[in-house]
Amino acid sequence: MDPASRSAAVYYRLPSSLQNLAVSAVGLKLKRVRFGRAFEEKLALLRTSDTWTRERIRAHQDTEVARLAEHAYRTTRYYRRVFDERGLEPGDIRGISDLPKLPVLTKQDIRSNFDDLLSTAVDRSRLQGIRTSGSTGAPLALVTTREALAFKWAVWWRHRERFGVHRGAAHVKFVTKPVVRPTRRRPPYWRWNLAERRQAVIPMQQVVPTKVAAITAFLDEHPFEFYSGYPSILHSLASIATESDITLSNGPRITFSGAERMFADQQADIERFTGGAVSQVYGFNEGAGNGAGSELRFSIDRGSGEPVIRIVDRVTDEVISQVPSERILRTAEALRELRPGERFA
Repeated sequence: MDPASRSAAVYYRLPSSLQNLAVSAVGLKLKRVRFGRAFEEKLALLRTSDTWTRERIRAHQDTEVARLAEHAYRTTRYYRRVFDERGLEPGDIRGISDLPKLPVLTKQDIRSNFDDLLSTAVDRSRLQGIRTSGSTGAPLALVTTREALAFKWAVWWRHRERFGVHRGAAHVKFVTKPVVRPTRRRPPYWRWNLAERRQAVIPMQQVVPTKVAAITAFLDEHPFEFYSGYPSILHSLASIATESDITLSNGPRITFSGAERMFADQQADIERFTGGAVSQVYGFNEGAGNGAGSELRFSIDRGSGEPVIRIVDRVTDEVISQVPSERILRTAEALRELRPGERFA
């Protein structure tokens, strides 16, 4: 929302209660896009895939890559040209290892071939425009589908579930949009999105020294289970409060940050202020991938004596991935215990 726009001028003249309803109306529209049947189906898939072996994950990835290559060739003019110019058929792309046969799709490629990249299999009236943040240059205009958006949100909520957080939990979202007039001089410096039941929205324009005491009092008054937002906004709140000797006594269990890189000193300051852990999550607007803070650990398995590499969540200490897998380690351990002449069942 542009504070100088006509719609913003109308919105800012409304009392806070009606602004809450306006925010909730937008929230309801977004909720219908993000959290429908497609979201539930993808979330169920992600919960199930947590138990997949490395081999099954790779097989699934190869199947999806092959399916996407077939789709791109059959339904887009751009990729039909790319395949034909290289003498390729869709069946030549059978998995991840075949991707080097195709050129990398650059931002300039997208800008120059936007219409030719649109699939004829998708109703254009169902496409939704999105833009990248422009953190590495000029923002890039893209389109997506409701299904793709639902999948992205399913990925993010699967990550939150790892910390025992589920939809419907009371939370605060720190945002860049000025949903409160930037020049407002008295509380409330926040708004409520009633479509998400118990979601408070605090814009970054309100996180200033003259308002942080009131914001902190508001956070203490409500038992919010988690916070989410840009690291820079969260860190501004933490650092201003600390410098002003303002403490938070009723902080969240967990804070999820995203959209920007979080530095170690920022994370430490936020954790000290909130009294809870911080999990860094980064998702691309293109929907091409998501990442979360983790660390690599090397150890020796006690049972088999084999070296093990584990990717572990920094906050929960949960093992995300492991090589060799537990099944292989236990099999190796059982084989070592066999006596001459015994068979392995």
